[in-house]
Amino acid sequence: MARRDRTRQTLAERNWRLTARIIIVAALLLEVQGPRFGADLRFNVAIFAALAYFLLLHRIRSVIRNLHVTFKWPVIALFGYCIWALGSAGWSAIPGESMLQAGLLFLALVLAVSYADIPPLHMAREYARVATLVAGASWLMLLLTPSLAVVPDVTWRLNGVMGHEQRLALVVGAGIIVWVSLRVAGHQVFTNTARDNLALILLIVTLLATQTRANTVFVAIVVGAVLYARVHAAFKVVLIIGVIGLVAWVTINFTSIMSLLDREGSNLETLTGRTSIWQGALGMIPDRFWQGYGFGSFFSPLTAHFFSSYVAPHAHNTWINAAFETGVIGAVLLSLFLLGGLFAGRANRSNRYAWPVVLFVMLCGTMGVVFGGKLSTLWVIVTVMVAQAAWSAKAPRTVPEADSRDLLTARTGTSLQGSRRGNQERRRTGRGN
Repeated sequence: MARRDRTRQTLAERNWRLTARIIIVAALLLEVQGPRFGADLRFNVAIFAALAYFLLLHRIRSVIRNLHVTFKWPVIALFGYCIWALGSAGWSAIPGESMLQAGLLFLALVLAVSYADIPPLHMAREYARVATLVAGASWLMLLLTPSLAVVPDVTWRLNGVMGHEQRLALVVGAGIIVWVSLRVAGHQVFTNTARDNLALILLIVTLLATQTRANTVFVAIVVGAVLYARVHAAFKVVLIIGVIGLVAWVTINFTSIMSLLDREGSNLETLTGRTSIWQGALGMIPDRFWQGYGFGSFFSPLTAHFFSSYVAPHAHNTWINAAFETGVIGAVLLSLFLLGGLFAGRANRSNRYAWPVVLFVMLCGTMGVVFGGKLSTLWVIVTVMVAQAAWSAKAPRTVPEADSRDLLTARTGTSLQGSRRGNQERRRTGRGN
């Protein structure tokens, strides 16, 4: 009996790892380099939708069983935001685009809720592994197709398989944060310590190669916050003194530091055009203050007048973009979700891997868009992690065996449910151990 229990547990863990891996790969496919249909619709979206439907088909019962997670804090706030985004198609400047993009948000949310019972440890570990693979593949791509792996600009910047240096920085930056969170919790990404440390080095080198200044600083801030939350009180005092000293040094040498950070071809005074976008968007928001212009409408003729020969894909700020597309109502709902993801579950540590990544996307949201716009890789990853934290906060002590069996048992022909019924039958007839 003990051996059968261990076998079931091992099989369940293999299923969880496999499922987490597929979800992460599906999320990555949203933003990797890929062909397009026409000018805007990317083939990647179709692949993500197909994989998401495949995953849901293997979790029909769990979709229903885990629906209660939708109404747990803070997932309910994101659920409300998705409903509002879908409803914005009724007054959107481009209703078809709003329906499509909001529908993708709902699909990702249902996927996250359906797999909320995957233990957060498995999701975190698999994400760090996949992020390491993305970093390695990006350097391999540099060797094989350098013209596609590097930004065609005056400054050398690695974009790798993600097709854009900011996207690559988000993926590997979150990987670094998850790696540190795992180590602080007493776990490793890889069982071999040397391999584990090499993975961290690869992630850091890849992040630096993207030359994304803000994202790199945000990774350092979040890693500092994770370490600060776990170190001894005496060391916290040292860290605080060090931070105060660093801030003072930066303040004194601000001009010199900014000159060092300046990149050829960029404009620090306008934050590479961001301030112009913010001014234009903030000037339009009061006209549709409560409801916005419709989800997914920023990249449209509405904002074409911001620049003479360029239409910005988004507002380069989570809350400005959310307020522009879904009004103050949408921005408030989204903020409630992010704040909830940051603080909910901290008492019982059910979100020990989620909150650092949520903090990261919030910081990155000051200079870019992860939430508040169209579906993205980290939108899916963070939503799954927060849903898992919500499920784990009040989860039963023993996870139902059927929760994690679907993908692997469908492939191998093994049925844990059937095995459990067989064990029960043997016990009734007296043929058990």
